[in-house]
Amino acid sequence: MIKTGGVIFGLISPILFLISCGGNSAQKAPDRHPIIDTFANMQQTDDPGKVVLNFYKWYLKSIYLKKSVEGPEVILTKDSIYEIDATKHINFLKESGYFSPKFYENEIQLYNRCGEQLKKVNVKQVEESGGLAADFVESEDCSFLSWMVWTGGQGEELSTVEIKSSNSKADIATVIAVIGDETGFKYSNPTVTLVKENGEWKISKILISYLEKKTN
Repeated sequence: MIKTGGVIFGLISPILFLISCGGNSAQKAPDRHPIIDTFANMQQTDDPGKVVLNFYKWYLKSIYLKKSVEGPEVILTKDSIYEIDATKHINFLKESGYFSPKFYENEIQLYNRCGEQLKKVNVKQVEESGGLAADFVESEDCSFLSWMVWTGGQGEELSTVEIKSSNSKADIATVIAVIGDETGFKYSNPTVTLVKENGEWKISKILISYLEKKTN
């Protein structure tokens, strides 16, 4: 089960896969952008690429590596059962202003699958190992707990964002971003799907791919 501030979410309908329909908006050449300081400087825009750019500028500066909000947390209940607690995650999605309710709908089945696996984990074994409950899940259902799901990182000092492409048609848009660091290294490639709600573009899905492997 998934706790969300007192509400337990069970299985719901299949994940909504929002696919960008044909038709491209004008594409600008990639450009590196400095990180700006506050969310107050961000303004909603009719350009989905700008929305994604604003989100990552703010996120990398103010949230990344500072707050655990990208996904649910694993908690141990009073009945000594591990379960998913998505309270902080859902509150962040609502309060940030960048996300559509569809974003959580697109994630819920993943969290449910992980929650089912966590129920099988032996609490004593975890405590004796000094590890994490997710380490004892044999499948990949809980793998999202071990990395930063909006950058693909595991603690790297990522601080730059570029917009590689932005395509939109009607009320659906797909934006491909490039996340990197101050040395010019380009780390990951978030593909962000957005939907237009009440005239504003909102993030409904983020998928990560990698541009290149970092070498020492």
